[in-house]
Amino acid sequence: MRAARFPSAPSLLRAAWAFAGRQPVLGSLLLWLLVVPATAADGLLRTGLPQQLLRQESVGIAPLFTALFWAITLWGWAAVLLVGKRMIRNRAGRARSSFRRVAGDALPFVLPLAGTALLQACFILYRSLLYLLPSLLFLLLLSLRQPVTELPPRMLWPLLLLTPLLLPACAYALRTFFFEIVILAEGKTFRAALLGSIDKTRRRTVRILRALLVLAGMTLLPGWIASSVLHRLFARGPSLLTLAADAVGNAVTYAASVLFTLACVALYGYLHDNRGPTEVKIP
Repeated sequence: MRAARFPSAPSLLRAAWAFAGRQPVLGSLLLWLLVVPATAADGLLRTGLPQQLLRQESVGIAPLFTALFWAITLWGWAAVLLVGKRMIRNRAGRARSSFRRVAGDALPFVLPLAGTALLQACFILYRSLLYLLPSLLFLLLLSLRQPVTELPPRMLWPLLLLTPLLLPACAYALRTFFFEIVILAEGKTFRAALLGSIDKTRRRTVRILRALLVLAGMTLLPGWIASSVLHRLFARGPSLLTLAADAVGNAVTYAASVLFTLACVALYGYLHDNRGPTEVKIP
């Protein structure tokens, strides 16, 4: 039996859009777990409260706000992915799950997502040493003659020539890109989730990269531009107007991100159904 043709970015985006239209709970998740926390964080930053807490040496309070914000945001993405996995297991029909039920089911995935992301970052850093070590050694040798900040740009060209050494780290980041979906869809965590993503992307890395870049250009880039324009236009306006602009900008950004995420889930569904003949063995 022949494998299905690799999906194009527009077809993935159409599938994500059609799926999102049948999932009313996504609107509630977007609002309460993504837009509201981000807007509240923006409002706190505008008041200068975090900086005041740091100046007062309240070391335990300011990081607590940051950790709480990221935990809620990660909870929101877990909930979005939990809904999105229906694209893989139940491709038709209108889901009627409530916000409370989806949010409750997604909460246990927050720590596995955070832990696996940290593990991925460690592996990426390890693969980046091939670039970082010679670069740091080069900068160290230059600093013996004069401070690095005072070096002319032409002296730093060797660092640019070393950038191909980052390819192993970039390739690993791409091959483990779907680990979050693996966690939510297959229940694997940590190294097993990373290896599960590697298994799905085997021998199709270039096509996956092309699809992700086009999807990002169709969703994330327009959302970021629209949000940046809103922030720039109303950054110095009245407080309520600025807060409203923050809310609208965050809504646009996160809506684009949700659409991008669902398109990635659709792509993962194709990779799951049309995996290659070999699989990664998990020790």
